[in-house]
Amino acid sequence: MRRIPRQVHRLLLLLLFLTLAMGCRGAREEGTYYAFQELTDGVWKQNMAVRFQLLFTSRASLHQIQIALRMDNRMEQMNLSLKAELQRNGYTYYTDTLRFHLADQPERWLRPGVLFHEYQAGLARALKMPYTGLFELRLTTLDERPLTGITAVGLRMKERP
Repeated sequence: MRRIPRQVHRLLLLLLFLTLAMGCRGAREEGTYYAFQELTDGVWKQNMAVRFQLLFTSRASLHQIQIALRMDNRMEQMNLSLKAELQRNGYTYYTDTLRFHLADQPERWLRPGVLFHEYQAGLARALKMPYTGLFELRLTTLDERPLTGITAVGLRMKERP
């Protein structure tokens, strides 16, 4: 039986490593940021704000932002409204109202799932920031009572050149 020279063996291992590394790299979306915050006991209290820190590195790029709500079966409302404010150093640069249509009938959710459901809504328009730097996206509920059944609030920000 013929032996494979050591150099060929090393070259094959290097090619295998590079192939695996490039395959893993392609699974990640370039220019996309994800974050989730869990809510204590699955309750979003009336005066409570959920905050996300967002870093904008370019004034030329557009940024699409989507908000996701993960809920369990305790939610009683069929519709939900949130106020989104993008702030920096005490100034508000953008305000939007997000509306989530959760069900057509009580406990008949529009999204699939047995125990958990996820709903998403995007800001009305893509953002082009006047400044680079760190901003805060502040989300508050517009309902007058606490929202029971929201287990987590998430954010997805995608940069478009």
